[in-house]
Amino acid sequence: MVSKRNWVLVMKLLNIFKKQKTRFITKELISLSSLANIPTIDYFKDNNQVLLLIDLFKKEYLEILIKEKVLTSKDLKANELHNKLKMIHTLIEQNTLGDQLFEKVFFDEQDKVKALIHLRKFAIYNEQIKDLEEEIISRIIALKEILKKTFLNKQKRLSIINEINNLTNIFVILMNQKETLRLCLNNHSLKCFDITKEKDLEKEEKFIKVRKEELNAYQMQAFGEIVYQINDFNDMAKVEVALEDYVYNYKEPTNLYIGDAIMVLRDSIELDLKHKETNFKEVYVKILELENKCKIFYEFGKNILDKEDLKKLYRLKFKYFTTLRYKYNDPILIEPFINEKMSQLELETYEESVFELINAINTSSHQFLTLTWTFGEDSFILIRLLKKELQTDRKYEPKEILKNKYKLNLLIAFSYPYPLNVKTIKEIYKKIYVKKSDYPEVNFYEPEFTWNEDLPLETINELKLMQKQTQDLGLYLFLKQPYHDFNQENIYYLPKGLNEVGNLISIYGYAGKKSKEMSEIRKFVEILRENMERKDVVFPNSLKAVFGDLLGDAAILNLQLNDGLEYFKFDFMPEANIRSIEIPSSVKFLCSYYQHQNSNKLRKMEFRDFDKSCFYNNLKNLTDIFSPYVKVTSLEKIGEGDNIKWRRLYELTIDNIIINFSNIDYPGFIIISNDECKVEHTSFSIDSNCLIAKINDLIMEQIAKYRGIEKRKLTKH
Repeated sequence: MVSKRNWVLVMKLLNIFKKQKTRFITKELISLSSLANIPTIDYFKDNNQVLLLIDLFKKEYLEILIKEKVLTSKDLKANELHNKLKMIHTLIEQNTLGDQLFEKVFFDEQDKVKALIHLRKFAIYNEQIKDLEEEIISRIIALKEILKKTFLNKQKRLSIINEINNLTNIFVILMNQKETLRLCLNNHSLKCFDITKEKDLEKEEKFIKVRKEELNAYQMQAFGEIVYQINDFNDMAKVEVALEDYVYNYKEPTNLYIGDAIMVLRDSIELDLKHKETNFKEVYVKILELENKCKIFYEFGKNILDKEDLKKLYRLKFKYFTTLRYKYNDPILIEPFINEKMSQLELETYEESVFELINAINTSSHQFLTLTWTFGEDSFILIRLLKKELQTDRKYEPKEILKNKYKLNLLIAFSYPYPLNVKTIKEIYKKIYVKKSDYPEVNFYEPEFTWNEDLPLETINELKLMQKQTQDLGLYLFLKQPYHDFNQENIYYLPKGLNEVGNLISIYGYAGKKSKEMSEIRKFVEILRENMERKDVVFPNSLKAVFGDLLGDAAILNLQLNDGLEYFKFDFMPEANIRSIEIPSSVKFLCSYYQHQNSNKLRKMEFRDFDKSCFYNNLKNLTDIFSPYVKVTSLEKIGEGDNIKWRRLYELTIDNIIINFSNIDYPGFIIISNDECKVEHTSFSIDSNCLIAKINDLIMEQIAKYRGIEKRKLTKH
């Protein structure tokens, strides 16, 4: 058993050993900084910037020492600096060793813009290495100064020594990596200079503009605001570095989060479509937001998202642009949506999607059997011809289809998940407009016929058909044939885009034309008139003037004039079976070449917006339009010798004249019957103008009567 005295002696020895051990540990810990060659504060006596940093860190640490009773590593900054060093190292590798730009052999202007941004980014990362080195040294010196001049308890003192050691270890790691990182940055900077040697400023400016817009969209997505106003390459580099930091420090399980978001968005769109509640503008905004997020993580966080993740979104986007928005019975025209701003990956995905649709067409032609309703066994020939329309030089070119409005819409019409609606394809030909100048092989028979520069495909195909300039006559006949719409069978629409028709009578004796040219024009006119036979003829909205005899002796049933028509001759040939006609307010004065009195069957003439027309209270213009429809119903000789006169009774062959008004100050309409339009006139010569003057008087009297009544009503109120 140990005596009390011996026990005290043992305890004293243990105490002495413990103190010696503590001194040894302290000495060992402090000596690490000298091994790492960290300078003392005296080294920076002339560097005010570093001295200021040391002073700031000193204050920061002293505040922590005062605030915390027990100091732990969590209260100090070594871990943060270690993470920062790790991040800088990772991002530099990502921008050099992991960037595909430096693996290419040939470079375009887009690569040169990337290289110029990389140069600025490398300068930023070099500066970050320097700043980190400066901060570590300043913090170590600040902590050493605190150890020298501040009274601390044992626990806090040991914590500070440990922090100095941690910082020293980070400094040693930084020194080991510093030269490697800088060498890597310098080597790749030289590569960037090499890439940017030759420049095309115009193309470069185009890609700079695109990149600015893209980076601003990324900033809004990541930070909710434009953090950096982009004026030059330095600003673009700052934004890219900030986005790399954002992705590196993102806390969510990114790949799962974005992958799930794509699937959820797709499912919600398809669910809305079933209930017909889709707001496509809102859908597009959601897709764009998700796309920007995906692109940020794909571009600035290597290996976080792979190509397939981004392709899922682009497939959804393609579906949005095409089949999701397509209406089966009344297709909206889908505009080409590829542009220079798109990444190569996005374009590739769209091309793959086009091939998928083409493969579906080629492997499921049975869905087009509805064509047999109209064309029987020829339906498969028509399918082949329609598919041929999608090809370029006998091949399917996805990029060409994506750029071409007509081909893109035709592809979607083919690919719709229900049996083919023939009417849909016909509508595409009607609604898609092309440049007339792009079809030099088509004869437009100018100057007898003039056209708008933009014409629907339907017109181009109709002209090709008339001229037999296509090998696929079956397809064009199919496009012209009515499809289960019996109301349309007896209607002929003059080709859309027709602007003016010249004097067609002159083609039979016009000296300025060669005989071959005259023969071609004559054939064309004959085909037009054949198409009009026994049908209602509708003028296109583009038509402004018909100076010649367009209708000729065609036995047409009816005639529908377009608003905007300015010049037209209203004395029809005897063969015409026109019972009524509406005259637009846009029609202006036009002399008639011939008058076929009593030879036509017109029973009703109606004027639209008469108060706006050139016939309003204008006897001369009324005479031009009514004179073919005035007849003499009785003729009596009066007097003898030199005093012989003729008494004539003038009547109107038209049963009714209907006058419509657009102005509320006028009556809604006026009807004048032929019973009211009879005038007896005695003169030496024929003068039918007296009847037309009476028609004008009847119109003006009814207007005056109506406006007088309205005035009295207003006075009473």
